[in-house]
Amino acid sequence: MEQFLILGTAGHIDHGKTSLVAALTGTNTDRLPEEKKRGITIELGFAHLQIDDVHMGIVDVPGHERFVRNMLAGATGMDLAMLIVAADDSIKPQTIEHLDILRYLDIQHGIIVITKCDLVDEDWLPLVEEEVRSLTTGTFLENSTVIRTSAETGEGIKELKSALSELASKAIADLPTEDEPFRMAIDRVFSLEGHGTVVTGSVSAGTVTTGDTVEIQPLGEEVRIRRLQNHFSEVESVGRGQRAAINLAGIHHDEIGRGQELADIGHLVPHALITIKLDVLDSIDKPLKNRERVRVHIGTSEIMATMRLVGSKALHPGESGFAQLFLSEPAVATWNQPLVIRKESPVSTIAGGRVLDCHARRIRLSDMDVDVQSEAQPIMSALADLVGGNEKARVAASMLMTGLHERTESDLARTCGVVSASDALSELTKDGILYECKVSPTHTILIHVDALEVLWERVNKYLNRLHDENPLQLMFDAASVRSRFEYVGSATLLNHVFSYFRSLGRLTVNAGKVGLPDRGPQLSKNDKKLMADLIERINSGGVEPPFAKALESETGTDRQRLDQLLAVAEGNGDIVRISEEFYLANIEAEKVRAKLSENWEKGSGKTLAEVRDLLGTTRKYVVPLCEYLDHTGFTVRKDDLRFLSNQ
Repeated sequence: MEQFLILGTAGHIDHGKTSLVAALTGTNTDRLPEEKKRGITIELGFAHLQIDDVHMGIVDVPGHERFVRNMLAGATGMDLAMLIVAADDSIKPQTIEHLDILRYLDIQHGIIVITKCDLVDEDWLPLVEEEVRSLTTGTFLENSTVIRTSAETGEGIKELKSALSELASKAIADLPTEDEPFRMAIDRVFSLEGHGTVVTGSVSAGTVTTGDTVEIQPLGEEVRIRRLQNHFSEVESVGRGQRAAINLAGIHHDEIGRGQELADIGHLVPHALITIKLDVLDSIDKPLKNRERVRVHIGTSEIMATMRLVGSKALHPGESGFAQLFLSEPAVATWNQPLVIRKESPVSTIAGGRVLDCHARRIRLSDMDVDVQSEAQPIMSALADLVGGNEKARVAASMLMTGLHERTESDLARTCGVVSASDALSELTKDGILYECKVSPTHTILIHVDALEVLWERVNKYLNRLHDENPLQLMFDAASVRSRFEYVGSATLLNHVFSYFRSLGRLTVNAGKVGLPDRGPQLSKNDKKLMADLIERINSGGVEPPFAKALESETGTDRQRLDQLLAVAEGNGDIVRISEEFYLANIEAEKVRAKLSENWEKGSGKTLAEVRDLLGTTRKYVVPLCEYLDHTGFTVRKDDLRFLSNQ
């Protein structure tokens, strides 16, 4: 059975990478005139090597420090790597940097190749090997085979092919067994006369066939595949581990560039904020600081970003931690995808990492001491689960990280690597870890209870502050309070969440107002005396008490203080608010309802004037009183008549 792998080169400039590829395959991968003139590789080069039933697409990368960004683009999708060191030059800066990049890109299978062995004495070679062994200690190349070669004499080429065949068998055993959606990061774009736009890349997942419609992301354009080639041979389909040249219909080549990706429709969703696990190189001279500007290499793209550390102010050489990357433009990624971080200037590799959440929301822990933040612990635990947790733990963590925003099963495949999450979601709901929030009769979303707890901490803190600032106020405008937290979700969703808090006894919600049940008004002796006076004045007025404006004048109290004391009296059940100006003693309101019930003929309607006469009052009082009775459901108005609702 035929198998397909991507084999890449790595190493310092002029260490013989291109010559080695030519000796292995017969193909000179330097294609640009400047490359041939200067004798160095600038852009990516490609060749094909077949050993038995294994087809290897070779990606030859440039070794010059100025072209490391091209090397990073070529390294995307590698299954195997050859670390190439020239015998006459030994280890050089780009040898070290390329090795760091291979480690950060999670290459697991590799081989060390000593080139130009014909240029040195035999007794020199063990010293070079010893240096390389020392460099690769603790890396995926620590116990790898070392092959001595010469592209000029052919020395070691046969042995190298044999070693690559053995290495390929190990890599094949580690390939994913599940079917995955198609995905290919684009590393070249050009136009062919008579054919149009062509893109090339290494297929990292799935399969695509001539005639299929795929998506270019983050561009968001759908395109049809007109023709396919694999190493200059026309084919009907290409799949994981193959180099592909794809002729696209429906798009101009100027609209596409390196760094964009081809994928099955809906598989990738661009986003400008990602959360990562970060591993800092131990060889850098300064710690990585919060809000540092960096270059992010992910897939074949290079994007500027601001890096915000999560839970720490700096990461020192050799340390690991969590960070969020605020990208200068949207990018596509999936959970556990490797990436490389380089300094903005001078450009050099400083860290690597893995994507934990490719569709992240801002984590507000960047400058905080996580040891004293009540909301930090669940967030930090979730990040740890996204690094090393099982599928159920990763689903739970991903649901927590999205806060109050919905995450579908297809979202979870991207954000935590769980292709089928339905069972995990059901178990987490049954365990009480996820809360079912029914936002409409036909739509329910799942919210992690810890996300609700994080929100509650903020709501509770904000309401306590309002109570402190307004010691006489019992409740506050619910819409105003909700607007404070609109960043977490829609008003409809927040209404349901506030109802959830009320069901737990944490909130008091009534008539568009919200407050904390354990925070009552803090009244001074003078406030208590004044409130008692107000209640007495309202009580003594019967069905025609003084309006609030009159009370303000009679007591000499400013309106804000008066309204607060009346609200406290209302909350205590002493009075009832009929309108903004009209308050009635609670006992008087009960008398009004009783008198109307006793004297209202069954099934009959009454006019405003008839209600006025029945209560023995004036229009000034009966108009707001009837509107209050309508609002509270005691009466129902039909045109100019009112009816008792219980009749």
